Amino acid sequence: MGLKTMLSGVASAGIAVGLLGGCGTASRSGPDPVPTWSCTADGSGEPCTEAKAAAQADEAEAEAYAEAMHAYREFMKEMNRVMAMGGVESPTGTMERYAAGEYLSFFSENVAYLWEVGATGEPGVEIESVQPVSISGDSLTLRSCEDGSANVIVGSNGEVLGVGSRGSVELHAERIDGSWVIVEILHSEVEVCDE
Repeated sequence: MGLKTMLSGVASAGIAVGLLGGCGTASRSGPDPVPTWSCTADGSGEPCTEAKAAAQADEAEAEAYAEAMHAYREFMKEMNRVMAMGGVESPTGTMERYAAGEYLSFFSENVAYLWEVGATGEPGVEIESVQPVSISGDSLTLRSCEDGSANVIVGSNGEVLGVGSRGSVELHAERIDGSWVIVEILHSEVEVCDE
């Protein structure tokens, strides 16, 4: 066997090994697989990878929770202010900015009642903790420990009309017109006040 024939045989064997596995490349038939992830354009020029998409999703989730928690805290701060001044006939702009739906209706009715009967509520509700629970699209759930046990509702004649309590609540928030607002409050089945 001549040298040329031997080299040709070695080359053919190398091509065969490359096509069957091991080193080398093989051509693939059919379309490229479609990725199950996508990235938000960020101007970095980096290609979209599964890791980058996951990092962006984590960041978006953290931002959503932070915005919803901020809305909740700002709403309760406004509620405490409104209760201390004796309620209001209709919800304030701040209340409407951070809440909607059943949540806003419930608290609006309460502060309207204070206004009607000339009562005040002090010192208000303290938010001891807030925890993220779940998120799906434009809806998320938070769990909070609210302490209103020092809160006293006092009528215009000085009579105590009610006292607050401490407990765990579950809050539902939605993204409405680009902003997260609290839309519903429920008693929480999970106790977070004693953690």
